[in-house]
Amino acid sequence: RLKSLNRNSALPDPFHCYAAYKVKKRLRDKELHRLIDTLDPTLRHAKNREFYGMDAKKAYEVLSAIAQINGSEAQLIRYPIDENGESAPESTPDKTTPPKKGNLTFELLGIPVGTTLTFVKDAKITCTTLDKKNKVSFEGKTYSLSGLGKYLMKVKAIQGGLYFAYNGETLVDIRKRLNV
Repeated sequence: RLKSLNRNSALPDPFHCYAAYKVKKRLRDKELHRLIDTLDPTLRHAKNREFYGMDAKKAYEVLSAIAQINGSEAQLIRYPIDENGESAPESTPDKTTPPKKGNLTFELLGIPVGTTLTFVKDAKITCTTLDKKNKVSFEGKTYSLSGLGKYLMKVKAIQGGLYFAYNGETLVDIRKRLNV
């Protein structure tokens, strides 16, 4: 996950994960941001970004204190740094974490080459699968499914399987139904 985060050239510094604190409710991290800003606003790289410059040991001490106050020390996970400067979990991942899914492919979903897929935002827009992986033809040009989705939605990144349907069902929903 860190490798994919670090691909963004707009980052002030590369990400390093020294610790993680699992919160019970979505967006609780905003409270932590407010706390850090209150204690030392100079740590934030930019007012509109959630990046802070802080020593790893100091950051862990802050998270540890919060965990102790909340009685949730088990939710705080420390990641030691290896000889390459990479972080790795101290313990094995918990059993409730689902395994990472591979790339979505037409073959995985049982969609044959030559199948017509429909763009969910406009049923008049269709493309045709060209291979077993993710290549489609649209208006005489070849795209990856995500590439075509980006082109049609005019965005920089997209999960193509959310925007194309086969027999009225999005490719992501087919994947869920088939559990693949």
